[in-house]
Amino acid sequence: CFNLDVKKEIMPYSLYTEENVKINNLDINYCLSFVDDKDKDEYLENCKKWGCIKDGKIDILRYAGEYCYMDCITLKNGYETFQKLVDEATGQNINDYLTLASMADDYLKKNGCYDGVYQISGVPRHFIQNCVVGGRCMTSQNKKHKKMNCKISDFDAVSLYPSAMNRMDGFLKGRPKVIKNFEPEKYDGYFIKIKITKIKKEYNFPCASVLTDDGIRDFTNDLVGEEVYMDKVGLEDLINFQGVEYEFIMGYYYDEGRNEKIKETMRHLFNQRLKFKKEKNPIQMVFKELMNSSYGKSFMKPIETEKQYIKKSNWETFLERNYNNIRTAVELPNEKMIRVETIKTIDTHFNNVHIGVEILSMSKRIMYEVMTLAEDKKYNMYITDTDSIHIDSDKVELLGNDFKEKYGRTLIGNDMGQFHTDFELDGAEKEIFAVDSVFLGKKCYCDRLKSQDKEGKDIYGYHIRMKGVPVDSIIYKANEEFNGDVIKLYNKLYEDPDGLEFDLLCGSRVRFEFNKDMTINNKSEFKRRVKFK
Repeated sequence: CFNLDVKKEIMPYSLYTEENVKINNLDINYCLSFVDDKDKDEYLENCKKWGCIKDGKIDILRYAGEYCYMDCITLKNGYETFQKLVDEATGQNINDYLTLASMADDYLKKNGCYDGVYQISGVPRHFIQNCVVGGRCMTSQNKKHKKMNCKISDFDAVSLYPSAMNRMDGFLKGRPKVIKNFEPEKYDGYFIKIKITKIKKEYNFPCASVLTDDGIRDFTNDLVGEEVYMDKVGLEDLINFQGVEYEFIMGYYYDEGRNEKIKETMRHLFNQRLKFKKEKNPIQMVFKELMNSSYGKSFMKPIETEKQYIKKSNWETFLERNYNNIRTAVELPNEKMIRVETIKTIDTHFNNVHIGVEILSMSKRIMYEVMTLAEDKKYNMYITDTDSIHIDSDKVELLGNDFKEKYGRTLIGNDMGQFHTDFELDGAEKEIFAVDSVFLGKKCYCDRLKSQDKEGKDIYGYHIRMKGVPVDSIIYKANEEFNGDVIKLYNKLYEDPDGLEFDLLCGSRVRFEFNKDMTINNKSEFKRRVKFK
């Protein structure tokens, strides 16, 4: 992205045991036994270039030092490049911020998007925080599905969250007020707790959800009798799309108008990103990150703990004064310090959670309009992952026509609020689609992709997702047991209730464990079993 002249250097992490580090100068062949065959020549070349070989042995600490130095140079060059790009794009200095979300939030404030908008704390913040519902991720009817010899497209929303901010009426101004007599048509916005009494229409991809006992977000039609938290947009969608009837319980309302500045701000960022992306200018990434990070800060949860380092000589005094708030205390090895985690009060935590809730709800409305219409027309959809839908390819154009007829807007395109097919396959010059697909659960699916290259030859590839298991581990497992066929691996998971065990280290990788006493371990084994009901 930054066009830096760098590459990822080779580091045989598992070579660096406590015993080997003490010896330091190790036989060349012994060191090579920790390096992949394809990397051995380059590793030796690095050793020669960095002056690490002497008398047939490698100075592994010198090599590690040079490796870390190269990493630092890359980070430095990337940091300075990004700093220049941000300064050119917005005039901001990245040294003033710890995170992209903080920088994006400050950009919105400087552009007047929060003028008249109050941050909230205490009971109102805690209540409205219950209305936060992230993107909808689920398979159709929350069941497994398998489609072979098919033609399926990945139908994606263009910049979903920026589109939601551009579409909403603006950010709510003023203070929240307690609802005494619920009159929804009189409020600019509201955040309420309701009891659902009736659902007239059910969908394979429902529009409302509950948290299960184990904390999983479950989008379901089985909501009668459930108490749920909703904002204005969310409730309107439940009524509009599923004919929900409800009893009002409690909530807050806003009636001091809205600040509409966010609409033009998002449009400006989107247009700038589009312009520079066409020019292949890396500054486009700054505008992309500003768009995608700008809402996250609004509903940031309170920080409940704080870490401190106390001198052992001061420990007794600290303990007497803070014993009620100490969560953990760990004595650091070979140090004169104790690492303490204390409980932090949250009653002074302020955020704009009411803004974040409405952005999330508007983003879901964009998805609901498309997906409920597809279901009404009986077009098959198999999975949704926040801003994307797997749908039969021959129904995409039909859905676009249906959408135009119902809503009077063009659905298919590359502008905000529109959708486009978005599979990626190296070398593809024609339409990319899935010919085999296995959908196991939310964020767990695989597509075998097909397209044609510039010479008209068929080419194939994979689109792989499995939360909790890296793609490299999936490919490693497929190569070890399924002759490299990832679809066969997913078929096994589809059919076998016992699932499969994956090696997250792919046989030779390293995983560090960072302990509370500041020590670091190298895990020699890291496996995870995955199964689907």
